[in-house]
Amino acid sequence: MNALGLLMVASRLNNEDCAVSRADGRFNDVSCGSVRQYACYSTSANQWNITSGSGTWAGGDNVCEQEFGTAYRYDVPKNGYQNRRLMDQKTAEGISGDIWLNYSDTANEGDWVPGDFPQIILPDTTQPIVYKKLRNDKGKCLDLEGRSTSNGTEIHQWSCHGADSQLWYQDDTGRIHSKADTSKCIDVSGGGSGNGSRIVLWSCHGGDNQRWVRGSSNSFRPVHATNKALDIKDPFWGDGQRAHLWGFHGGKSQRWSWD
Repeated sequence: MNALGLLMVASRLNNEDCAVSRADGRFNDVSCGSVRQYACYSTSANQWNITSGSGTWAGGDNVCEQEFGTAYRYDVPKNGYQNRRLMDQKTAEGISGDIWLNYSDTANEGDWVPGDFPQIILPDTTQPIVYKKLRNDKGKCLDLEGRSTSNGTEIHQWSCHGADSQLWYQDDTGRIHSKADTSKCIDVSGGGSGNGSRIVLWSCHGGDNQRWVRGSSNSFRPVHATNKALDIKDPFWGDGQRAHLWGFHGGKSQRWSWD
């Protein structure tokens, strides 16, 4: 039986739902409330780092960002090569004990998935439609440039004021409608999937470039490119910085909360 199979059996027997990397590089399931260091990975640098701080399984996103910056995220090796790199980093840092991996079956017993695995979180369709602001962790709201509702209008961040241009609703297919014109939705222009693809307002059509799923760190991912996230270009510069698509990193410009 492989490591994943052992994890599934042990988890069912012991209610241990979160994964660690053992000293021998194999995965093991333990209680999510125990305390360990975290494995953090940078896609751009192709590098693992291990936090000096420790905590329970759920705290990995914050600790990785605090110690290594937004280029690193709490992660799990996706293949044998990445696992070998993680083992080499543990050896280089003199770490012989278990460390947390962003891998669990907390959502469905026996269904082991990475922590950033996108899941659709849809509104309760039995309740009246309520339009809300979408605020990022920079404190800015998703807004329509010039409050225009024309197809192709740029979507950007702006200081939150609650006008219709900043109010949104996600329907049961994942589309995000604008209250300023409820027939228009947040759209990845041209169905692009590369870094920097423009995010605009467009007539709702139900294509995968208008359907958004939730990933880790409160990110929104387009169904046609779930490794990318709704992001703000240079969010530090404030009002008017445009929305675009970017590789998921879990930073403040990719964390969106309904407000």
